[in-house]
Amino acid sequence: MFGIEHALWNTLLLIVPTIILSFLQLIFHSKKWEEFVVSEKITFPVLFGLAVLFFPNIPYVFTDIRHVLDYCEPGDEFNRCMRSPWIIPSLFTFSALGIIAFVITIDMMKKILGTVFSKRLNPLVPIVIMPLSSLGICVGLFERLNSWDVFLHPTETLTVLMSYFTDLGRFTFFFVLTVSLFILYYSFSITFSRWYRKT
Repeated sequence: MFGIEHALWNTLLLIVPTIILSFLQLIFHSKKWEEFVVSEKITFPVLFGLAVLFFPNIPYVFTDIRHVLDYCEPGDEFNRCMRSPWIIPSLFTFSALGIIAFVITIDMMKKILGTVFSKRLNPLVPIVIMPLSSLGICVGLFERLNSWDVFLHPTETLTVLMSYFTDLGRFTFFFVLTVSLFILYYSFSITFSRWYRKT
């Protein structure tokens, strides 16, 4: 069952990319790539890559709503989940916070790349990050792999990732999930990130 320890763990994974990107903004907030010294040209792509690697943990929290089913008795009429009624508003709130972090973190990526390289890259960030996020959600949800398995089990992870392009059923789920993330981002970006873009 989904307990407080799971919520805390998912929250920790959720804030990792945000912390990394905040650090990058602090260090490289007004510098161009051409101005970087050698150490910065190594540090920047490594840290930004880690932020992208851990980013799928943010939209992954959307799937935690499925744990409502863990608290509903099979014979519970109307699926009221009377045994733990607190779980429904809790998971909804958790998912809502995930949506906010989802939108803001993508905007952080756009702002950082726009500053370091060019604002022309901004439209490409969602195009690249959504499919990668979908793959991360899929392998986390079904294969129970984690972000760090890319380093610990690279061959197994790559094989699993490729299966979402060779198996029609898996590809269909991946495609629908990707489209859903696009809709979610563009639907909420104006509402949730307007204040952030002004900073």
